[in-house]
Amino acid sequence: AAFIALYMTTQIAVPYVKLTRDIKRMVDREKSQVEGRKATYKDYFMGKVDEKAFEEMIIGKQSEILSTKGSLRHKMDERNALVKDKLSPNAVKDWVISGFGLRRVVRNVIIRIRKK
Repeated sequence: AAFIALYMTTQIAVPYVKLTRDIKRMVDREKSQVEGRKATYKDYFMGKVDEKAFEEMIIGKQSEILSTKGSLRHKMDERNALVKDKLSPNAVKDWVISGFGLRRVVRNVIIRIRKK
């Protein structure tokens, strides 16, 4: 039971939570970018921005929004694949063969110690 809990925590739960946080940040960033685009439209229609500057700003803002949407879609696909891939018997077998993921943990600890 402890073996299963360790695997589920280290290989599925923790990465899933990290990806979910990244997705939340990206959704918030996208909303902010859309609000910025709306503000640009408002400025244009109120006459604060000329047409040429408006078009350039909208192109830039739309490019940012599309980039964020692409990254968001990639993260969501990555999160969906995580659960599917990590619940396969081969993934568990590979994790056991790799020493329960301890090599990576030890390597990360060593890297942090060296940085100090």
